Amino acid sequence: MRQFISFTFFLSALCLSVFFIHSCKKSSNGSNGNSPADKYYVKFKVDGILKTYGGDAEGNFNVESSVGNYVSTIYGVDKIFVADTSALDIGISNTANLAANITYTNYATTTGGQLKPTLVILSYYDESGNFFAAWPDDYSAFGVISDAKIIITSATSTSLKGNFSGTVYKEIDGTSPKHIISEGEFYVKRVN
Repeated sequence: MRQFISFTFFLSALCLSVFFIHSCKKSSNGSNGNSPADKYYVKFKVDGILKTYGGDAEGNFNVESSVGNYVSTIYGVDKIFVADTSALDIGISNTANLAANITYTNYATTTGGQLKPTLVILSYYDESGNFFAAWPDDYSAFGVISDAKIIITSATSTSLKGNFSGTVYKEIDGTSPKHIISEGEFYVKRVN
């Protein structure tokens, strides 16, 4: 139980810190459609409905944290500086260097090219500000489906590209409200 509470606290704190850092920062891309940042996006389907977040979409790749893990995060938001706006966070943390073209999952895998790192975060805030998250197979006893997949297909000095999908839940309970995130794709500005 202590492990469950620690993991839940860590996941919530990480997601909230990413959300608040990005929602409080000043946007530098403007809204005239002429900025290079306007080409960046995070798009995906939520229960079959397409969502596209642009402009302020950004992320980092393989940053060493103060505790020795290597971290990558991707972030997209529907409307900057608007309360209760839809947003999506992706995070990967591992004790070893992260790599492009590896599919990181929140479940144990035996297939080549896939890896379950220390932590995979796929979280979604709906238009009402409700928080949904993908939970690892460590919590399968609660009835959740652990099927999150994240792959960074390209990591250049200025941008990150990749794909993602998974099932996100309002609570760690297979009977709680959930969303299916599918056909996820990102092309974001690299900030590290």
